[in-house]
Amino acid sequence: QTNYNKISRFIEEIPDDLKKAYSFSEAGRQDLREKFDEGDSVKHKLFGEGTILEIRWDLAIVKFANPTFATRKVPLRLVEKI
Repeated sequence: QTNYNKISRFIEEIPDDLKKAYSFSEAGRQDLREKFDEGDSVKHKLFGEGTILEIRWDLAIVKFANPTFATRKVPLRLVEKI
């Protein structure tokens, strides 16, 4: 299971050029969420093809075609739209 912590309230104290270098900014996550919608068909390297049921933060709840994998939460960065 993958868990993510909330971004630190002190992140705003870090200069923007450093945030970009280390991907701490919210922009990268927002851009990723904008690429996907509920109902999209996606492919995961291990689990195969599936359909996004819901998007929560930067996680997708995906129902995979292979019944062995059923429905799982996966990071959006690990799936690609098909």
